[in-house]
Amino acid sequence: MYHGLTDKPSHINTYFISVTTFEDDLKYLKENGYTAVTITDLISFVDGGRHPTKPVVITFDDGYCNNYNFATPLLKKYNMKAVISIIGSACEVASVASYRSEDYCNVTWERIKEMSDSNLWEIQNHTYDL
Repeated sequence: MYHGLTDKPSHINTYFISVTTFEDDLKYLKENGYTAVTITDLISFVDGGRHPTKPVVITFDDGYCNNYNFATPLLKKYNMKAVISIIGSACEVASVASYRSEDYCNVTWERIKEMSDSNLWEIQNHTYDL
């Protein structure tokens, strides 16, 4: 489970890790035979569907735009999927903001649609305004 990704060493903290660390995690999972699945896939497995031998769910909480910016190319590179759980009200604010800091903003509704259509991301609900 991840929150934020950053390419700035000064922004690394309890909730934000480096893009390199995230890529190292994906590389490890790929090299060790894990298959990234979504929550929908997981429910299907429980209901009797076929599943890979080593499924793993990669999740991002809060829905930061840095998840989109940094994780999307890496998910493509390693042929992985991820689940992003967005905060609805924060996405609403980000969608109409005249200024957005790409380091900390939330994804917009437009990006959420793009992520959902990519088949790399599954969109889930974190909360609306908590």
